[in-house]
Amino acid sequence: MSTGQLAIRLSSPSWGTGSETLAMAEVTAAVRGGTRGPSLKVPLGVNDTPKNLSLDAGPYLVRLFLPSGDVQAERVEVEGGGISELTFDIGKSPHEWLGSASSLGIVQTLPSVIEARSLEAALG
Repeated sequence: MSTGQLAIRLSSPSWGTGSETLAMAEVTAAVRGGTRGPSLKVPLGVNDTPKNLSLDAGPYLVRLFLPSGDVQAERVEVEGGGISELTFDIGKSPHEWLGSASSLGIVQTLPSVIEARSLEAALG
């Protein structure tokens, strides 16, 4: 069976470059019949150099696990003798948009204890 290369990269337009591991990618051969082949775990840093894997040619499922609990998944076909590239875009850092979105009322915030008691009194 021929082998190929899979280059996996984690990208964000607003994060800096660094080798600090932010996410874990799980690469699994997409075997027909619903069974899953063995998986390979690859640590990824944001805007870091792509991680190159040498894999048997064929279809693969790549799942990306982020510290926030989000999971992204992509199917990719690894060609024999070639390089397949896969880039996960995680968007902007929550530190950039959460504060301003919260102050604009876009993000729901929980009421304080005083507000909750006043709501209970008004409804009761």
